[in-house]
Amino acid sequence: MKSKDKLLVEQIAERLNKNNTGHFAKLIWFKSRGEQKEIRIISETIEQKILDRKGKSKVTIVTKYPLATSEISNIKRKFAKKLGGQIVIEQQIDESILGGIKIKFADELIDLTWNAKLNLLRERIKG
Repeated sequence: MKSKDKLLVEQIAERLNKNNTGHFAKLIWFKSRGEQKEIRIISETIEQKILDRKGKSKVTIVTKYPLATSEISNIKRKFAKKLGGQIVIEQQIDESILGGIKIKFADELIDLTWNAKLNLLRERIKG
C-alpha cells in the first residue's frame, strides 16, 4: 500500500513527466527516503530516454573479468545489427560469476554464465 506522501509525489511527477522533470522529482524523493531500488530504476529510465532521443541503445555486459577491446567491439557490432542505431556498451565486473557472460539490453537478459547453467542443472536434479 502506498503512503499518502508517495501518492502525492507520483501525482506531481506524472504531471511533470513531459520532460523527465517528474522522474527527477521522484528520484529526489526516493533518495531522501533511502529507497535504493526505486532510485536505480528511475535513473535507468532517464538514461534510456536520453539514449533513445540520441538514437542509441545501451547494452550492459556483465563478466567476471574485463573483456578485451576486440570482444567488446564484436558484441557492439552484433547488437548494432540486431537493435539498429548506435550501441553504447557498459561493462560491469561481477566476481561472483564463475565464467561466461550476462548481456542486458532493452528489457531482456541473456544469461550465459556457468552460474545460470549450474542453477538449471540443480533444478533438474531436484525434479
